[in-house]
Amino acid sequence: MTEWAEPGTAGDVGIAALISRMSEAATAFLSLLSDEQRSATMLDFADEGERRRWFYTPTARPGLALLDMTPEQSQALFKMLAVGLSEYGYGHVCMVIGMEHVLDYRYGFPARAYGGTPGTRIRHPGNYRVAVFGVPGPHAWSWRIGGHHVALQFTVRGGEISVTPAFFGGEPARAEMAGGAVLRMMAGEEDTARALMASLDGEQRRVATICPVPPTDIVQENAPTVGIGAIPTIGGEGPGGQVLRDYLRLTREHDEMYRYTAAPKGLTAAGMSSRQRQRLVHVIRTYFSHLAAPIGAQYEHVFDSTSLNGTAFAWAGPAEPGAAHYYRIQGERLLIEYNCAQNGANHKHSVWRDPTGDFGDALYTSRETMC
Repeated sequence: MTEWAEPGTAGDVGIAALISRMSEAATAFLSLLSDEQRSATMLDFADEGERRRWFYTPTARPGLALLDMTPEQSQALFKMLAVGLSEYGYGHVCMVIGMEHVLDYRYGFPARAYGGTPGTRIRHPGNYRVAVFGVPGPHAWSWRIGGHHVALQFTVRGGEISVTPAFFGGEPARAEMAGGAVLRMMAGEEDTARALMASLDGEQRRVATICPVPPTDIVQENAPTVGIGAIPTIGGEGPGGQVLRDYLRLTREHDEMYRYTAAPKGLTAAGMSSRQRQRLVHVIRTYFSHLAAPIGAQYEHVFDSTSLNGTAFAWAGPAEPGAAHYYRIQGERLLIEYNCAQNGANHKHSVWRDPTGDFGDALYTSRETMC
């Protein structure tokens, strides 16, 4: 297996050491909580329903909110988060949380409560919640942090760390700064995919483009398991609902074009040139680079020629920058979805999943898989 390392690091910290650090950081965080806080934070690892329930919308969820932590407690939480993320990923999560103040301003400081919870407001960095399932240590346990546009779960099991589903979003995706500069959330995820699209010839682009219109959201949404036949929710009053469908001029025919199927849609790596395959790998590595290097190393064999050959890249929507768009990278043990369709294509959702191994069910590096 080729060693993978986050740029700027030695890549010599193994997964066992990372598990130890994560367990120590979680134990330190929990030790700072009151009995009442600890009771709200610690949930049963055997509660499969709750452990696999995740959101990336402003939705109430179990756990302890940042709003209810002391400065010392919140710092300990972010230390725990930093163990599992690279500097890239840590910076992104912090920017997303801070952007809640920007959204509060952009939406006219709405007075609505967060998820119907009294004493809260919908746009506030304190709404993000943490939950720990089981007791941190060398045995099976997990923890998650979630809120608007952040949904991360780290499952420790069998000497490995599963991180899927790993959701990173961004709103606004573009924010104008002084002097004409523009802050672009998730620029790497967009630009690497656009570079791949630009490298395709006419016939390759035809195969890769599965629909002329993007879906309203990532196709699997927040399903606990990757489902064959999935499409985003049709209708409703949410930001990705009927209003957006009408704006995009989505039809039921379009829905069938981007519906999730067991056989990957789009252009497979087997049909790409060597340079194009390198660009596909670059897109995938952009997602992996959010996580600590030893975690990314667990998934390295998705780049083996056999695995990569069957991995497909699919695009929906116009290819011109600024237009609403969507792409999907699908392989046997890899699913990446990216969508930028809401709020005038200024609102991004992305997720990295393992179609058969989310929540630590079956990691890439299981001995059976590697044999």
